[in-house]
Amino acid sequence: MVAIPSATRYWYQEIRSRKGKQNKPYDSIWFEDSATQCGKYAVEQLAVKNK
Repeated sequence: MVAIPSATRYWYQEIRSRKGKQNKPYDSIWFEDSATQCGKYAVEQLAVKNK
């Protein structure tokens, strides 16, 4: 259920790209940006923990 908005956005942008239309940056929508920020935080925490 969590992945539905991401999958929908991916295919929406994929279809637009195939039609030759330009897309907005992937992180321009709130749920993708928040997922990116959470991922960056998790990677940073793992890097600190593994030092």
